[in-house]
Amino acid sequence: MTQPGFDFAAPDPTPVQRRHAAADRALAKVTRERGRLWLEQASHAIGLYAVQHAPGWLFEDARAWACDPAGCAVRPPENPKAWGGVVRRLVRRGVIVATGEVKRSALNACPKPTWRRA
Repeated sequence: MTQPGFDFAAPDPTPVQRRHAAADRALAKVTRERGRLWLEQASHAIGLYAVQHAPGWLFEDARAWACDPAGCAVRPPENPKAWGGVVRRLVRRGVIVATGEVKRSALNACPKPTWRRA
């Protein structure tokens, strides 16, 4: 009697899992290079943006405001994927939530989720 073969290899990650992993790696690199201070500054800046703006804003607008000298003057990371880690952190902490709607960004006309303060 033969046993069915089992494949114990991990399944291929989904596109969402790959994006999350890339964001986590980029955030870890920024944290290593600049310390946790950058993460705290970026999170605080996005939290301020969420409080000051009506629901339905794009994260790329909040990111631009956070890096603007007239905004919070957060130094932008070398890899912009680090901002994905900031988004995930703020969502986990209950600071921001997705509205469930999308807007087309001015940058590349790709539909992006909109956000609001939690």
